[in-house]
Amino acid sequence: MIILVAEDDSRNREMLVRRLQRRNYTILEAENGLRAVEITKAQQPDVILMDIAMPVLNGWEALEQIHAIYPELPVIILSAHSMIDDQRRAINAGAVAYLSKPIDFDRLLIKIEQFRR
Repeated sequence: MIILVAEDDSRNREMLVRRLQRRNYTILEAENGLRAVEITKAQQPDVILMDIAMPVLNGWEALEQIHAIYPELPVIILSAHSMIDDQRRAINAGAVAYLSKPIDFDRLLIKIEQFRR
């Protein structure tokens, strides 16, 4: 299973990547929303883990562009904000889940495994 981790904070991204690699997932990394869109077009991951507050394109803009091309691609939003409006916005935008940081890794794994092909 290929997972794209789109997170601008390098420490958060690296920690998540290491933990997922230990579970034998293949990981792609993007440091901003534009790279997430480019990598998705080139590699077509099975699942995307997307931060919202990123440079160049934020997570909302990247999600919109990705779903315009791949409407069924599962995107899990990871955000430091746990506002109910953001959660609704994520689901309305086509995200399959919205998880607040700090991430409950076991809960994240359950969400990811729902989309194994």
